[in-house]
Amino acid sequence: MRETCQDRPNYPALIVSCREAAGLSQAELAERARVSLSTITLWESPTYEGIDLSILQRIARATGTTLSLDFRPQHSVVAPASRETLERVSVAPAPEQRPASRPARQRRRQPSRAWLALLDQTVA
Repeated sequence: MRETCQDRPNYPALIVSCREAAGLSQAELAERARVSLSTITLWESPTYEGIDLSILQRIARATGTTLSLDFRPQHSVVAPASRETLERVSVAPAPEQRPASRPARQRRRQPSRAWLALLDQTVA
């Protein structure tokens, strides 16, 4: 048996709420999803752990809803950068890409990858 994860959604409860929001009975959902009534009963069982992405897609299609998944960055504890570190990060100008016949306008300086990496770090 898999370890339970607190961040993992309660898929059976989500399926029940999705079905009820669509105004469907278990039998109607089974017909629309082209599965048996006992399969819907199994998917809605709080102890069932076999729900995967294909099941969720089938439920979404059958109920006329959209399945939305996302990935979020993990936040780690990062010590704030010192002033010396920030001063060492170079900011290089963007390479000139205009033809020689046109006068070059002064371009904004582009931050380096190291600078962007420092900005992306989250301080807890």
